[in-house]
Amino acid sequence: MDRILKEERSYILGMIKKIKATGCNVLLIQNSILKDVVTNLSLHYLAKAKILVIKDMKRDENEFITKTLNCLPIVNIEHFRIEKLGYVNLVEEVSFGDGND
Repeated sequence: MDRILKEERSYILGMIKKIKATGCNVLLIQNSILKDVVTNLSLHYLAKAKILVIKDMKRDENEFITKTLNCLPIVNIEHFRIEKLGYVNLVEEVSFGDGND
């Protein structure tokens, strides 16, 4: 079991290294039928790398966001390139309501 955790950690850190190398500091992740597409361990290491994660984006929001930010969706870590990234001056988290919808 310990070997599996070490492999997972190594895999996650390798992915984060590729993401960080592009200068990306905000990662938008579309929700998936795979509920555990983003693990707590990966969120922990992304936070340590100072990469903000916005997860569970709706599929219909994807087109609007990519047009607004002038970026392209990336489905494979091997295709993560700086020319596919968008740019904004400010990103902030805003809560609406009390979250009890």
